[in-house]
Amino acid sequence: MESARSGVVPVQPLQKEYFGRVKSAARHLVHIIEEILTFSRVEAGKEPLQLEATDAAGLTRTVVELFEPQAGSKGLQMRMQLPDAPVKMLTDPTKLRQILINVVGNAMKFTEWGGVDICVSAPSERVTFVVKDTGPGMTAADLERIFD
Repeated sequence: MESARSGVVPVQPLQKEYFGRVKSAARHLVHIIEEILTFSRVEAGKEPLQLEATDAAGLTRTVVELFEPQAGSKGLQMRMQLPDAPVKMLTDPTKLRQILINVVGNAMKFTEWGGVDICVSAPSERVTFVVKDTGPGMTAADLERIFD
C-alpha cells in the first residue's frame, strides 16, 4: 500500500520487456558511435579485430529482438530459424552484430508486406547467415554497387 501512496507504480511484465528492448536499443546506439570511430580507424589501416568465442544463435536473437517492434508496427512477420544448440564461432561480435543489423534493417526498410526471415546454420565449420524478405529486391547493377 505504501507504493500507491508514494506514487510508485510496480512495473508490469510487458513494460519490463519493453524497458529491456529500450536498453538494448540504447546499447546499439552506443555501438553505432563506436562503429563510426572504427570506420575511421579502418580507413587509416589501424583497426584490429576483437575476436571472441561467440554464440551466433544468441547474437542473432538479440538482433531480431531489436527489430520485432518495427516489424509489428509495419504488420510484417519477423521469423528466425536457429539451431537448437548454441552455434559457437570465433568472430568479432560487435562487427558481426552491426553487419546483421545493417542487413536486417535494410530488409525491414524496403519490405512493405509479408516479412523478414533470418536463418543461422552451421553445416560445416563455417556459420551461415541468410536474411530473406518479401521486399522488391535489387537490380544486378545495385548488387555490384553495394559491394563497392
